[in-house]
Amino acid sequence: ARINASAAVRYLQVLGRVAEAVDAADTLLAEVDACGGWDDSLDGAFDPPFNLYCALAPLGDSRAAALLEAAYRGLCRQAELMADHVPREEFICSTVSARGVCAAWAAAQAGDNGRAR
Repeated sequence: ARINASAAVRYLQVLGRVAEAVDAADTLLAEVDACGGWDDSLDGAFDPPFNLYCALAPLGDSRAAALLEAAYRGLCRQAELMADHVPREEFICSTVSARGVCAAWAAAQAGDNGRAR
């Protein structure tokens, strides 16, 4: 459910329906907080926070940095879980989303306020 809800937030923002996107993000983030935060052990755990990051970062939302951190942490955890099957670097570069997380993380670490597009 989080993957779909986070994708909807991203699409709403891209479509220019910013208020709806922020409202939907607020709702999803309240749910995540009520459940104790992001669960790094779930398959695809990095996609929901990355979708929210992609929607909120261009708006200058103060939560974007924490979302990117959660996405990167989730991606690294997934890479660890898959290490017996796929080398870490190959896993991290294997999908558009994973590459996007890495690019945004690298830009943020370089101080570029990396915003995924």
